[in-house]
Amino acid sequence: MPILRSGLPFQAENAPYSASRCPVPANSPATALISWCQMVYGLSEACANRGQGHNHMSDCCAGASERVIQCAAFHPDRTSCIRRRKPYMSVRILAIDFETADNGTDNACAVGLALIQNGKITEQSHYLIRPPRQKILYSDIHGIFWEDVADQPTFGELWPELEPIFKQADFFAAHSARFDRSILYGSCAAYGIFAPNKPWLCTVKLARSAWKIFPTKLPNVCEHFDIPLIHHDAMSDARACAEITLRAWHEGRDLSAGIMGSVKYAVSRV
Repeated sequence: MPILRSGLPFQAENAPYSASRCPVPANSPATALISWCQMVYGLSEACANRGQGHNHMSDCCAGASERVIQCAAFHPDRTSCIRRRKPYMSVRILAIDFETADNGTDNACAVGLALIQNGKITEQSHYLIRPPRQKILYSDIHGIFWEDVADQPTFGELWPELEPIFKQADFFAAHSARFDRSILYGSCAAYGIFAPNKPWLCTVKLARSAWKIFPTKLPNVCEHFDIPLIHHDAMSDARACAEITLRAWHEGRDLSAGIMGSVKYAVSRV
């Protein structure tokens, strides 16, 4: 029985999934999206449309990428073509917030992490990071000064502790995810670290699409939902991002609205 990257067995009632003919690399963003289809909504993996004699996994791998987003997991209200077991969130999402020292992408001075598992926040962690340059331009925003981080590990020194946390996640989430993604990739590049290749969910995009919240800065969204927030505290921001993601999940919102465009593009190229 083929095993997905998520570790879940794939069982199709019609044409079985053939790993040998699947062109999607096991560690690609597209595979993560396909895994999401099975994990988030507890699919039985076989499409209920017996007339066409297909299943979601084989069709997605064959190139029908739109079915991943439009027909399978991301739309909890569209269940006519899938059979759901129960609304159980087994996918793991890591909410991330970086605070930065200057305008470089290698300049993280703090990171907050909140891991979502089984539909709730199960782990939280916060780290101060010594940036590569002593001059911290944004102390008035996040309250972090050089004296606070001078004796802290660099990103490269801290990575062996961070990596197991990042590896637990199937997806990353951040508020304004393009920014946090650039800091993660820039910091990894600065220290010769292979950056984690996971899809990103942006809660700015999600809040705009799901609830029409404008403006959509983190304090605006948190005020809308009465989520406690100490803005620009990395741990508080990461937890707030996780709370927004969970709210969308529990309300049955379309999570694909928050997926970063580069991942959708990757799927469209399959």
